[in-house]
Amino acid sequence: ICYSNSVSLKSIVPVTTRSFTFTPTDSLIYIVCYNNVPLHPFEATVVGGGIGTTTPPTTIVLTSYTGKLIVNCDAYCD
Repeated sequence: ICYSNSVSLKSIVPVTTRSFTFTPTDSLIYIVCYNNVPLHPFEATVVGGGIGTTTPPTTIVLTSYTGKLIVNCDAYCD
């Protein structure tokens, strides 16, 4: 794992969005975002960078429509 981040937010508005940016130390081969809360699904979008890149920085945008955003993301590099 070359990068890991967790988000746990509770909001008064139903749409909650957070993003984080990282620069992989080596070629990025896999990104997984998950949670164990079936009542609070989320969407994850990779913006910029991505699989196979070391530059530019990779940004992951997380969105929930339930007012709670509970997500763990791990990135794997070569």
